[in-house]
Amino acid sequence: MSNVLTYLIACSIFVILTISTNGLPSTLDHESVSESTRSFVPDFTNRYFLKDGKPYYYISGILHYTRVLPQYWELRLRQMKAAGLDAVQTYAFWNVHEPRPGVYDFEGNHDIIQFIELAQKVGLLVVLRIGPYICAEWDLGGMPSWLLTHEGINLRSRDTVYMSYVYKWLDVILPKVHPLLYSKGGPILMLQYENEYGFFGADKVYLSDL
Repeated sequence: MSNVLTYLIACSIFVILTISTNGLPSTLDHESVSESTRSFVPDFTNRYFLKDGKPYYYISGILHYTRVLPQYWELRLRQMKAAGLDAVQTYAFWNVHEPRPGVYDFEGNHDIIQFIELAQKVGLLVVLRIGPYICAEWDLGGMPSWLLTHEGINLRSRDTVYMSYVYKWLDVILPKVHPLLYSKGGPILMLQYENEYGFFGADKVYLSDL
């Protein structure tokens, strides 16, 4: 087994193969497409993605920037690329970026923008999962613990107090990542709200509000 593959397994980088039908080719030359023609949309009829108008699937691995020192980010991403992956999945850790209400931290080990830009530098696309709940085996699923100082708050629901903080968080993180969307010339293919919600609740209005 190669050193690269051994290292990836040791770091628990899980390879995820997304829908592939009829032997569709993976499109790895995403940097060569002009911004005006860049697009990434699902084709629900044929059950695959369309990237720049062409059928596409991607092979991705998961790497959490908060769990790796910044000086190793590029190395880890290059190892993922060398292992044959063409996308990296990561979360936006709300509780890391907003340790106290209204106080935000995007520096050092928490510089998610630098991490995403490094992914693009090494030729990886990005699937960004922004929460508010992310699971990730992370304290309170990535939601700030200070939310619990509000007596009776109902997390992951349309609770007005909870949603007021969620909207404030989204108002901070979304403008930061918007310029990095694939359609804008960046590497971010998709954003995912919430995570594993079907195991927790069934409030479609809550999901729609997000």
